[in-house]
Parts: sequence; structure tokens; C-alpha cells
Amino acid sequence: MMTLDLRDPMAVDVFATAVEERYGRVDILVTSATATTAAPFESVSARAERALIEDNFLQVTGLIRRMLPLMGDGSAIVNLVQDEPCHALDAAVKAAVESLSGSLAVELAPRGISVMAVTVEQAYQLWWSGIPSV
Repeated sequence: MMTLDLRDPMAVDVFATAVEERYGRVDILVTSATATTAAPFESVSARAERALIEDNFLQVTGLIRRMLPLMGDGSAIVNLVQDEPCHALDAAVKAAVESLSGSLAVELAPRGISVMAVTVEQAYQLWWSGIPSV
């Protein structure tokens, strides 16, 4: 198991290279970007809003894009999303990741790559019951 800070593009590239050298492929990619605004919509600055979108959406898409060449038939992408977003911007970013997951599931199906968005609670349920074939 390896972890990295998605906010560092160089770390993502080093990570992907290390995975390729050590394992040759990626069977399951789990993303978990959970930055939050922790503030009501009207009090979030434009800068903080951009950071939220970058941390919770753009970094996820960047990681997926970088790892896709290492994924093939039978592999899966699991995007973890917040269980209950507290604020409007958190909910919007969660919806973006869920929408991305659904669209990528359709786009990557011909390559045999499954994609799903799950909440942390759902992830625990899948873990304990066994991940179903998709």
C-alpha cells in the first residue's frame, strides 16, 4: 500500500512511476479527497472555493488520468465521497465526483474498467461484505 498527497503533481508522477516499476499495473485505484469548506456559502472566499474544487475534484481527475495507462480489463476505480456534505460547496463537489464516476463508468466500460463513487459508510459495507463484481 502506498499513499500520497494529491496536491503535489510531482508526487503523483513519482507515485505512478513507482507503482508501474513495482507492480506493472493498477488493479484497484481508490481516491479519497475530503477537503471541506467548513463554512456557509456566503462566507467562503473565491480563493477558498477554487482550492476546494482543486483539492476535491481536479486532483482526483489528475490522479485517475495519470493511472489509467496502468489499468486494464478487470480493474476498478473507486472514488470515496463525503457521507453527508455540510455545506453547499461541499455538496456541489461531491455531486461533481459522483457525476464524473458515472460518466467514466460508461466511457471506460469498453476497456473493462469499472468506476464507482461510494461514501465512506458504503465502503465499509463493501469491505465487510466483499466487493461485488461490476
